[in-house]
Amino acid sequence: MILNPMRAVEGGIDGAYAVFGHGGKVEIKIDINMVKSIAEYKLASIIHHETIHARQFSDGINYADKIGNALNEVEAYDAQIQMVKELGSKPEDYDKSYVNRLMGDTYRGLYYNQLPSSYQDKVSKGIYRK
Repeated sequence: MILNPMRAVEGGIDGAYAVFGHGGKVEIKIDINMVKSIAEYKLASIIHHETIHARQFSDGINYADKIGNALNEVEAYDAQIQMVKELGSKPEDYDKSYVNRLMGDTYRGLYYNQLPSSYQDKVSKGIYRK
């Protein structure tokens, strides 16, 4: 993991993103200011989101089209949301406002809404591949 001392402006969630290089190298870059300012469980979930992209890349699932990209993002957000839910000591203890934010139109919802209904049906069954 690389902590980026400069503001992450290349995209990604909350100042974190994965960079895929030659030879299978993947770097996860995180805005150092974000590390200092958010709760540890949020940081852990963001890192988890980006590691999903690293796994997708290493598995050769790096779609270059809009639908494929949306599938990859929805998969990563679903994993992130599940992690936040699991970090609560009891199922009802997770941060519902954070999960609702991740589910909303700026994050998961943005990508989910780009999917045709046939792919939305697949996603509802946990299928994130074309």
